[in-house]
Parts: sequence; structure tokens; C-alpha cells
Amino acid sequence: MPTFKNSNGQLYTKRLFFETSGDVNDKSFTLYTLKDEDYTVDGKTYISLYKRYLELEDLTEFDFATLYFDSYEHFKILCQANWFFEHVLRWRNELRLKIKAKVLKKLRSTSDDIQNKNYFEANKLLLNHLSEADKNKTKRGRPSKEEIAHNLKQTAKEDEMTTDDHKRIFAE
Repeated sequence: MPTFKNSNGQLYTKRLFFETSGDVNDKSFTLYTLKDEDYTVDGKTYISLYKRYLELEDLTEFDFATLYFDSYEHFKILCQANWFFEHVLRWRNELRLKIKAKVLKKLRSTSDDIQNKNYFEANKLLLNHLSEADKNKTKRGRPSKEEIAHNLKQTAKEDEMTTDDHKRIFAE
């Protein structure tokens, strides 16, 4: 049974992961990796939580949390940490897509079988899904803060390059 708490009863967070455990020499409490595949170094294999998260397909995250952490509360604490949240957000998005792809594949199979009693309904759902996808492609809302910041940096960089070129050409 892995240890998830220190001697004071505080839950480990960063120390559980190879990438964030800090002390290079003492990885005794390190169990997991944030990499997409299991990672083996010096004969010890660190479990890829990304891989296990997608394999388990647990939309509630309860089973995943109780299987790989001290409790669901422990997992919630990790999810609130900025360094971990970006990873779990990616996992959630990919799991949602994986399950959606699986459902659409089954729906597609049903829509191809004329003998299936749900043939008409499956085709109707697929058409609705395609219509929604088309709507989402044509709609464009306000750019995100990240897009604005990126465009601003890009514009500033281009302005700087133009100024440098001007100075170089006109030897100012």
C-alpha cells in the first residue's frame, strides 16, 4: 500500500510525481509520472496517470481518485493546484472526446443497419451532430485572453523587427 501522507498526516502532492518531486536522490514516495506512457528509470517504473485515466473512462473521477490516491478529497486538492490542473484539464478533454468517438462509432454502426429498429433515430442523431458541428465552425465569439495576448506579442515582435530593419537599412 503506497504512502500518501507524511509523518504529520499531510497529503503528498508534488512528491507523488516524478516531474515535480524535487529531490533527485529521494524518489521513495514518487509513484507516478505526468508523461503519456509509463516511465522507467533506474529500474523503477512510474505509472502514467494520463494513461490510466483514459483507460478507466471514469467520468465522475471517483473511482480513479480512490484507486490512485488516498481519497477523492486528495484528488480534488491536486486538481486545485495550478501545476496539476493543466494536466487534468487535458485528460478530461481527451476522455470526453474518446467517449464521444466511441458513442458516435456505435451510432454510425446502427445507422448503417437498415434492419435495426433504431436505424431512423440513429441517422437523425448523426445529422443533428453534423449540423451542430457546422454551426460551431461558423460561429466565432470574442477571442480569448490568451489569443489577444499572443496576437499582441506577435504584433510587438513584428514592430520590433520592422524598426530593426529600418535602422539597419538607413544606418541610424
